[in-house]
Amino acid sequence: MDAKELLRMNTPKLREEAMKIPGIVGVSAMKKEELIKILAKAHGIELTQRSASAEKTEIKKQIRALKAQRDDALARKAYKELKQIRRGIRTLKRRTRALARAAKTGAAATPTQAS
Repeated sequence: MDAKELLRMNTPKLREEAMKIPGIVGVSAMKKEELIKILAKAHGIELTQRSASAEKTEIKKQIRALKAQRDDALARKAYKELKQIRRGIRTLKRRTRALARAAKTGAAATPTQAS
């Protein structure tokens, strides 16, 4: 069992696994996060926390600035400028999604099983 499998399991299956470990009490009242932590500790799996990306926050600031420019261009009826601004917003949004995908796959691949 690795971290990826552990995170994908549903709560009833996590409870079943936790009941197999001796010395753990109150499994039926535990939430999914608690069960994952206990099982990871019992199996020697290291879980890493995802951190907020500074790059993502910077991109979101740029998006907000472009949206303000977009509203201004729309009010001025500057449609050529508006098209460029919308394209910029779309590009930045794609970059944030790519960062999210990279963080998700990186977080799933980063946890290792220590034996």
